[in-house]
Order: sequence, then structure tokens, then C-alpha cells
Amino acid sequence: MAAAVHTSASKTFSPDKQGADSFKALSHGDRRSPLRPQFKQGWRKHIANGEFSMAPSAASEPASTIYVWTAKAGTLLAAASNRQLLNADDRAALEKLQSPTARASATAARMLLRLALSAIAGRRVAPRGWEFARDDRGKPFVVGNGSGIDFSVSHTDDVVMVAAAHSMNVGIDVETVDQMIEDGVIDQFCHATERQALDGLNIERRRRLFLEFWTQKEAYTKMLGVGHSLEFRTFSVMHSRPHGTAHLEDFYFSIDRSLYHAALFIDRNGERPIDIQLINAVLPCGDGLGISSSPC
Repeated sequence: MAAAVHTSASKTFSPDKQGADSFKALSHGDRRSPLRPQFKQGWRKHIANGEFSMAPSAASEPASTIYVWTAKAGTLLAAASNRQLLNADDRAALEKLQSPTARASATAARMLLRLALSAIAGRRVAPRGWEFARDDRGKPFVVGNGSGIDFSVSHTDDVVMVAAAHSMNVGIDVETVDQMIEDGVIDQFCHATERQALDGLNIERRRRLFLEFWTQKEAYTKMLGVGHSLEFRTFSVMHSRPHGTAHLEDFYFSIDRSLYHAALFIDRNGERPIDIQLINAVLPCGDGLGISSSPC
């Protein structure tokens, strides 16, 4: 895996019908508020038989699609109408968060989740109508009409991401790399092969590589639905994974002079081709995320 930093405008593509329908559904109703975010198509990556391209060929076998929605928290919070997407259960959970910053980013993440699920379901369920439960391991899942859609959510203070797919387990995580990492944290959460890779690096590269490992492991355990019950120091995603069909995508992006690393894990359930499609939320004035990434 070799990740690179990209800060240019997102690549364009011609989506398939399923992708186009989901995009139109997510953009539906933008006229309700002058600050309601718009959703723009970002890069698309097609993977078949271990090979990737930025778009499938005409002869490609139909692919399973994984959608990744990204937004600045402030972009979602700017539209008052987005508050109406939250129900009583959402508000009760959010009120338990003591930090105003954490509460704001978690609120934005729940807004994006509800919008994203309605998009992937073709608007058969309104954003406010989604209901959730947790399995015996604590992993949240959709109940009711949307069952069969798997999702994963991650957020920092400023950035929120949602990954969702039909009939495939997904996990996503995002972290800012502009933070200090103590050696004790590395010893506590890194596998021996990771510690070896970190040894001898300068402080900046050591911090950045550790956070790559961290986001990858967070995404991986979210995909499995086990969270931190799988101790991070007991495995590495550098060379091998306990779950052999897992596929990893990761990339860097920058916003407001901060650098972020995101990792996406997908349980491919075999060798069927997959499409990964990125959708960015922006304000009508253009303020928002524009993430571009070459295949890693």
C-alpha cells in the first residue's frame, strides 16, 4: 500500500444508473434552504479480479457498489433544515456528549448518515424515518425497510464520513494526522511488525505512519463489527488480516490547512467486482470537501 497526498479538484466520471439514481436522490430538495448542502460526485474506482481502473469497461461484470459520503461538519450544520432530520432517539444520544465540539461533529455525522441511507435506498425511506438497533457486539444496524444495507460512520471535529453498501460489510475511519502521538500509545496499540516499521523514522513520519495503521485498524474492526474487543496490538493489516476477503482502500486529503487520513475496509464476499464511489458535500457557495485520490 502506498498512499499519496492529493489536494486538487475531484475527478469527474460518468456514473452507472445505480450511482446516478443515488446521487440524484441525495441531492433532492436542495431548494428548501439556501444553505442546504449540495452533493457532488467525486472519484470512482472499479476493482475486478485484483485489478483496478477509474471506470469499468463495457464488458465488465456487474459490480457491487460502495458509496462513501464526505463532508465538513460545518457544511451540514449550516442548514437549519438538516436539524429536522434528527429524531428523539438521536437527540437523546447526542445530549449525552459533554463536549460541545464532539456533540457538533456527532450531530453532523448523524445527519449525513440519514441522508446517505435514504440515497442508497432510492428515497424509499425518508432520512428521518431510519431506525437503528445494535447487535450483541454493539454494532449498529438498520432495522425495518432498509435492512440489508450495511453502513459505517466516522468523524473528527471537522470532517464526517459515511460508507454504505448493499449486502457487504464496510468499515470506515478518518483521523487528522496533525496530532502528537506518545511512544506509550504506539507500544499499546501496535503489532510487533508495525513497531518495527516505525522504528528509526523521524517524528513526523512516525506519527503519520502510526495514524495510517490506526485508521486502517479502526476501519477493519468496524467492518467486522467487533470494535476494540479485537486488541489492536494482536494483529496488523500491513501484510495479513484475520479476515481474508477484506479489501482496503486508503487515502490522504487536506482541508483548512489540516491533513487527514481515511481508511475504508470492504468485505468483498468473494471475487465479484466492486465499485467505490465518493460523494462530496459542499455548500452552494462552494465551501466544502473536494477529495481526490489516485488508486493506492
